[in-house]
Amino acid sequence: GLNMGPNSALVHPTIASTVYMGNSSTLFKSTDSGYSWSVLLEPPPLHNADALVMDPTNLDTLYVGSWDGVRRSLNGGITWSGYNEGLYFGRGVTQPSFSADGSALFAGLWHHGVYRRPRDGQWAERNRGLIASDIRALVVAPSKGNVIYSIANNQGVAKSRNGGASWEWAGLRGVGLDYYSLAVHPRNHRIVYAGAHTGVYRTSDGGKSWKRKLV
Repeated sequence: GLNMGPNSALVHPTIASTVYMGNSSTLFKSTDSGYSWSVLLEPPPLHNADALVMDPTNLDTLYVGSWDGVRRSLNGGITWSGYNEGLYFGRGVTQPSFSADGSALFAGLWHHGVYRRPRDGQWAERNRGLIASDIRALVVAPSKGNVIYSIANNQGVAKSRNGGASWEWAGLRGVGLDYYSLAVHPRNHRIVYAGAHTGVYRTSDGGKSWKRKLV
């Protein structure tokens, strides 16, 4: 079983009984809907499995973001290797997210902004116009792949309309707000939810205005 609370979770999109779960020390896999778990990664090399993502074009390919960068598995989590070429190393990676067409992977880094990696290349910064570099969550809009949202502690939400080439502020800037998560509506890229220690916030106009929905 799990020895402490999860930091991240991922359910297989076509095999609902297969679940991946990461916490501050270990990455687990269950093939029976969580009744039992096997260990996939633990220290070293893993420290804090904060984010998990599956390749939309190959469901056996997994990525985990942690304090030590990004690691990739090509066989459903059996073996792993580093995936950090060009990435600023030594900082936490938050919520890797694929572009809508699956051609590139985005990642937010604590204190070092947003990076993008095409399938045939290395990681490169995508920080022009970004209001803050302490990225705590990042998500690509499923319904409009050139729209990306990121969130940074104390500085709120940033939005890119061009696949990360440039960024603009999109609300929720406020000293003392610690942000943890972002989610975009699967069919409407203007509806976004942001999780903070003060509650859950929602925008229906792409970040022009926000309302607290849950305390």
